[in-house]
Amino acid sequence: MSKTIRAFRILRRTVLALLIASSAQAQTADSLIVSQLRAEGVRFSHNNSVTLLMNGQEKFDDMFTAIRQAKNYGFLGENILGKGFDFNIHLYSGGGAYVCGEGTALIRSIEGKAGRPRMKPPFIKVSGVFARPTCLNNVESLSLVPHLLLDQDTYMNCGMGESIGTKLVSVAGNVNNPGVFEIPFGTTVRDIIYNLAGGIQHDREIQLIQFGGASGKVSDASILDTPYTYDDLRAAGVMVGSGGMLVIDKRTSVL
Repeated sequence: MSKTIRAFRILRRTVLALLIASSAQAQTADSLIVSQLRAEGVRFSHNNSVTLLMNGQEKFDDMFTAIRQAKNYGFLGENILGKGFDFNIHLYSGGGAYVCGEGTALIRSIEGKAGRPRMKPPFIKVSGVFARPTCLNNVESLSLVPHLLLDQDTYMNCGMGESIGTKLVSVAGNVNNPGVFEIPFGTTVRDIIYNLAGGIQHDREIQLIQFGGASGKVSDASILDTPYTYDDLRAAGVMVGSGGMLVIDKRTSVL
């Protein structure tokens, strides 16, 4: 599956979630929803539009193509699916700063300022994007709204133990097919790395795997058959965190 198709499917589901979550506020001029996924954000404004803050040119281009496809299929623009509802998406290119995962830094970046956290108060629900009241949410959470409203039983049957549903996992490092994959909780670390991410480059051995993003902990290859759940990863000494997995092979020294 191409990156553009994956981007389009994620975009389509996220837009549907935003339409459902925001329908009650669509006619309120002061309503503004800003959503974030690490350093990416979404803004819902009074003219029924969403602003996406994207970091990385390749990701920006993929999402731009996905938006164009969504408009061609009638999922975006004017009179969506003949329902009399107008909804558009605008892209902003961010600088890629890790700190923009923090809400006020994300907002400043959307406003064209340096992506640095600001003092609070005022809190963003009072003065957020362009000094407008802003509600900050997580895009990954919003994308689950259609599943929970339209087919709750199927989604609730996914997962394992207390970890219900699915998770977006970002796999990077010395793998053949790095990317973001949506997995049901309970999928083993081995399946994520070797089936979804295509295994280790040149069939090298794993030196370490860092879980949970830049501040996460590391493990060796003994964790491969551990189910990817909050409880199982915690018991193994690591964490789900942001969903990041950085895979390093034997060429790299831990020191």
